[in-house]
Amino acid sequence: MGGTWEATGDSASGSAFRIQSTFDWEPSLEVVRARSCTLNGDGEATPWLEAYVYRQVRTDALACLALSRWGAVYEGNATVLDGGALQFDLKAYEDDRSVPQVARFELGKDGRLRTRVWSVDGAGRTLRLDVEHTRVGSKRD
Repeated sequence: MGGTWEATGDSASGSAFRIQSTFDWEPSLEVVRARSCTLNGDGEATPWLEAYVYRQVRTDALACLALSRWGAVYEGNATVLDGGALQFDLKAYEDDRSVPQVARFELGKDGRLRTRVWSVDGAGRTLRLDVEHTRVGSKRD
């Protein structure tokens, strides 16, 4: 998944958005760093999420810690699903509340990266984001 990826879509409020995400291996920290920005009409980037995926030392579980530009913190563990999709079961700490979320990343046969995020309420899920990213930069960008 390395390199630079872009996706467009519509938010729940109906406004269009353009996202650019980069995924890089940070050898000194032994983490994958993911950064996501929104791009305006001129291509100017506004960072909105930075995430780190790493192996927990004690449990060897694949884990994620992410920070949003609005101050929310997301943390949880990952599972590799059948077919290779990577799913994160996260707790989102926003203001004074905790919101369970699920984020899933899967590479399609067409080379696109599909990203879906759900908020979880009991046994039910509400889809919050469903976009397909296209690679715009090489793995070495």
